[in-house]
Amino acid sequence: MAKITFGTGSSILMNIGHEKKFSENGIVTALAWVLQGEPTYAFEGITNFTGAVVAWLKDQLNLIPSAEASEALAVSVPDNGGVIFVPSFVGFSAPYWRSDVQGAIFGLTPGVTKEHIARAALEGIGFTVTDVLRVMGKDAGIPLLQLNADGGAARNRFLMQFVADLNQRELWASNLVDLSALGAVFSGGLAVGTYRGLDELRQIETGFSKYAPQMPKDKVDEIYAGWLDAVKKILS
Repeated sequence: MAKITFGTGSSILMNIGHEKKFSENGIVTALAWVLQGEPTYAFEGITNFTGAVVAWLKDQLNLIPSAEASEALAVSVPDNGGVIFVPSFVGFSAPYWRSDVQGAIFGLTPGVTKEHIARAALEGIGFTVTDVLRVMGKDAGIPLLQLNADGGAARNRFLMQFVADLNQRELWASNLVDLSALGAVFSGGLAVGTYRGLDELRQIETGFSKYAPQMPKDKVDEIYAGWLDAVKKILS
């Protein structure tokens, strides 16, 4: 499993099991937890500018009145109108690690509207975290079974569906914005014996919205290729 915390930037963690592994593509190996003396490891990747993209649309461009309005704009058009939004405002972190690049918007034509730009901005967030997830899966040699998400943008249904589509995996978006405190409670409960084990924790209902992939794989491949082409231009 993997979890994406959508904040100003995003933290992506993928459970890689009890064996420590290392990535050759800019992903950090972290100690996830130790339970009954047995460690579990994770791959971790950080992206600098994800939720901050929506704040930029609101505060700098006055394109949307609130962060929540980005979803309504995005779903009001059938596609991005040919616009690709690369949110590398302060450089790229994982998996590219290029601090010298800047953000860019490709595909602007007279027919492009603020709805297209809002949709492309949300898609750019989805593409960015998917770049990290794809490298993690490759380096871990473990198939990704399920995605989990929390953070403010986990409430954005368009973005959550897009991430599920890009990764062709079911995504569980938490109804709780910040799961860190709950994780600390669960960890403490395991330590003092309140909970008998991970299986018991899995039975606790914390509230999730589930998103099953809907986009055909050939369409995913097409739009992801367009994204990678835009990233290549940024990095050149």
